[in-house]
Amino acid sequence: MTKNLKIGLIVLALIVVVGLVVGLGNSKPKNDVKEIVIGSALSLSGAASIDGNNMKDGLEFAKTKLAERGINVKIVYEDDQTIPVRTVSAVKKLIDVDKPVAIIGPTWSFLADSAAKTITDAKVVAYLPGNTSEIETQRSEYYFNGAPMTAAKDTYTTKWIKDLKLQNVAIVVEDSVWGDKHIEAFTKGVEASGAKLAYVEKIAYGADSAALQAIVTHLKTSGVDAVLYTGFDKSTAVVLNKMRELQVNIPILCATEIPVGLAEQKIITTKSGDGVYVIIPTKSDAFENDYKAVYGKYPGSYADRAADGLFMIVKALEEKPANMTLRDYMASDDFSYKGYAGEYKFDKNGDITKSEWRIEKLADMVK
Repeated sequence: MTKNLKIGLIVLALIVVVGLVVGLGNSKPKNDVKEIVIGSALSLSGAASIDGNNMKDGLEFAKTKLAERGINVKIVYEDDQTIPVRTVSAVKKLIDVDKPVAIIGPTWSFLADSAAKTITDAKVVAYLPGNTSEIETQRSEYYFNGAPMTAAKDTYTTKWIKDLKLQNVAIVVEDSVWGDKHIEAFTKGVEASGAKLAYVEKIAYGADSAALQAIVTHLKTSGVDAVLYTGFDKSTAVVLNKMRELQVNIPILCATEIPVGLAEQKIITTKSGDGVYVIIPTKSDAFENDYKAVYGKYPGSYADRAADGLFMIVKALEEKPANMTLRDYMASDDFSYKGYAGEYKFDKNGDITKSEWRIEKLADMVK
């Protein structure tokens, strides 16, 4: 072996070693994130407060876990009271005064619509644990949505109908864009199951007890053997209690986890023979166990996705190249996050690319 060849091999070996060291270095966070400020515009009171407070619990859970890693997160909360104009003022205050690296919220889609222009103008990332672009009427390229798509509920609805051997199904939804999207998904689910769609009925927001009782009476007299339902928190309590009172003993598939919260608060009662089901985003046993260890209760709707959002934002801040904004990195093909609720990788509309649901009996969820 010639002297030049030996030198060449030594140089090559050094290049390989350096390359391995650099490669190993890239497996660690590029950026040292020790302290961050997060703004959170949530509905801690008003109609959306069940979801808003669940999200807050999820954020506090994640904040505690991050503190164990030496990462101090300051979360500044603003309660929009489920009022769109207050959502706008809450977001503006957070941006102008608190200067967060990102915002978590708003809670519901019509609140997100009101804040979209403010978020876009400020160029601040907003992560919305309970929303999808299919329901938002005002889009922002800075919105990242954490909820699975409503449209994906159709196949789960079909299986539920077939499993229970249902034949004549009604759809009762709230009168909103969200309700309309459920009409589309539920209708597809009924048609694919081979069952008959008896009728579709909408509930006006704030409907009084008499109007809600009329809906239950219609269910009783129409001869349907099941109902697919969205509803609001207060209307859900009235409808479920009226069904029991009037002995409307048919299965009901609720589109949210609202009945779980109502049952835990003893606003409604449940027992093993009840036909109340909920269709909810997938959850991991690990999150449920970890959450119960902290709060001593079942995690409510979107608590896991709010927690994942905070973890995800920290991960993105740790990883993003210096020449990329947080928004551009989270929107890129290079970014994904495996959280409690699944994988977060976002499409061009800011939605997660994989939507998974599960259907559970309410009595099995509330012990």
